[in-house]
Amino acid sequence: MDKRLNKLAKTIVDYSLERKSGDTIILTVRGEEQFELGHCVQDYCKSQNIKVFAEFLTMDEYNSRWKNMDETQLQNIIDREKDWYQTASATCLIRGVSSYQFSQESSKKLNRYNHEITDGYRLKRPWLLTSVPTEEMAKAMGVDYETLYDIYLNSCSIDYNKLSLAMDRLVEYMKKAEKVRIINDYTNLEFKIGGLPQVKCVGKRNLPDGELYTAPIKDSVNGYITYNIPSIQNGITHEDVFLYFENGKIVDARSNHTKELNQAFNIDEGARYVGEFSFGLNPFITMPCNSILYDEKINGSLHFTPGACYERCDNGNKSALHWDLVQLQTPQYGGGQIWFDDILIRENGLFVPEDLKVLNPENLLKTLQESDFEENKNFKLEK
Repeated sequence: MDKRLNKLAKTIVDYSLERKSGDTIILTVRGEEQFELGHCVQDYCKSQNIKVFAEFLTMDEYNSRWKNMDETQLQNIIDREKDWYQTASATCLIRGVSSYQFSQESSKKLNRYNHEITDGYRLKRPWLLTSVPTEEMAKAMGVDYETLYDIYLNSCSIDYNKLSLAMDRLVEYMKKAEKVRIINDYTNLEFKIGGLPQVKCVGKRNLPDGELYTAPIKDSVNGYITYNIPSIQNGITHEDVFLYFENGKIVDARSNHTKELNQAFNIDEGARYVGEFSFGLNPFITMPCNSILYDEKINGSLHFTPGACYERCDNGNKSALHWDLVQLQTPQYGGGQIWFDDILIRENGLFVPEDLKVLNPENLLKTLQESDFEENKNFKLEK
C-alpha cells in the first residue's frame, strides 16, 4: 500500500467533496487498478463516520454489464441508485478507461441511465472523478509506470487554493474579452465569449485538476480546428480530429475514424455545437497521458468541447455528448497562438502578458511553493 493514497483519499473526502461525520456518499470504482484507492476512500470514510454505498467492478465486469444488459436490469440499477440518492449527499467516481465499444442499443441504455441518474441526481450534488494511471497508459506514453504514477500523485496534491489565486489574473482577461481567436498551421478559429462566466477548476470535481473554462456564444464559432492529441470516444481512439464550423455548427468532421466521428456528432442536435472552451494549467502535466481526465489539464493546452455546456457556464447548448478534445500548443506539438481581441494571450503554450506569466509551468511550480503567495494579490491588468 502506497501511503500517499491515504493522503489522496483524505483530500477527496475532506477537500473535494467536503463531507463530514454523519454524511453518506456513493463510491463507484471501475477497473482493478482503481481498487486500492477505492478501498482507501472507503476506509477513511469509515474512520470519519461517513456512510458509503460502494460498488467495485473490474473492467471486464463493467463491459459485460453494458453488453448484456436488458431493460429489467437497467431499471434495477436506476432504481437502486435513486434509492441511494435519497440519503447520499455526494459521489466519488474512481474510474479506469474502458475500451468497450457501445452498440447502438447499449448507447441508448447508457443515455437513459445518464439522463435519469447523472443529470437527475449526481450533478446536482458534490461529485469527484479521478483515475489512477494504468500500465497501459504508461506504455502508450512511452514512460515507465512509476514515473506516470508520480505525475498523477503530484498533480493531484498541489495547493489548489494557490492555483485558484493565480488563475484570477487570467479570469480578469477573460472577463474583458469579447472575441477569441486560435491560430496555428492547422487551425484558424474565431468565436465570442463576451457575457459568459469564467469557471476555475481547482480540485472540486476532478483530480488531477487545473483548468479555467468558459463557453463560446453558441452560434458565434467560425473557422476550423485540428486537435493534435488522440482522444478515445466509445472505445475508439481518434487522431488528428479536424472540425470545420459555420455559425457555431460543425459542418465538416474528419479523423482517422471519420465514420465513427460523425456518428458521435449525430447523436443529437447539440453534439455539433460547442459547450466549453478551456485552458489547461496543471504544471505537473506537460505531455499527453492517453486519458481525457489528464490531457485536458496539460499546461500549454486548450480544449474546445463539442456537446453539452456546464450549468455553471450555460451557453444554451444541450446534448448527451460532452467530448473534451484537446489541442496542445507547445513547440514540440506545433505551437500556436490564442488571442483575446487584439491581445496575444498565449504563444507556443506560454502566456505572453507579464502578469499572466505566473501561469507558465516553471513559474507556477515556484508560486505553489511560496508560503506568502496569498498576500500577493495585487497586480495590474495590462490592456
